[in-house]
Amino acid sequence: MSDPSSSTSSSTSSGPSNRNPTHVLPASKPEQQQQAGVGEALKSFRPAQAANRLSSGRVHCAKQSLLLGTATAAGVGGISALAGRGPKRSLNWGIGAWFLITISSWELCRRSRAAEAQRMKIAIEAFSKKRAAAAGTSGGAGGTSAPSSQR
Repeated sequence: MSDPSSSTSSSTSSGPSNRNPTHVLPASKPEQQQQAGVGEALKSFRPAQAANRLSSGRVHCAKQSLLLGTATAAGVGGISALAGRGPKRSLNWGIGAWFLITISSWELCRRSRAAEAQRMKIAIEAFSKKRAAAAGTSGGAGGTSAPSSQR
């Protein structure tokens, strides 16, 4: 079951601006878009589809963030248990650490990707301008210049 809007948008735009969430209802029924809530999202949630999206790399930064959060939760919970704080308190600390680290690393990764995309966009624009300027000035003058004859 493929989303027709995602296949058309990926060919028309590039970069992080082509993020089309799959949970948004079609644009032809705006009254349904406003009424879609948590219940509708839970009805349409399919764990196998979510796992496929995570493993295929379509959700950027998720794997790294979840693994880092899980490792941190195990470490904090384990150290807390070894310190003799009891299982309930150790689990609470582990879950809190998982949540904090997962969300923090997710946000840092997303910001890093957005900054990289912006730098790439600037570099591509500069390269295009440089190429256009070079094409406009060379004009078929033979291709050899003074620096190549000085070698």
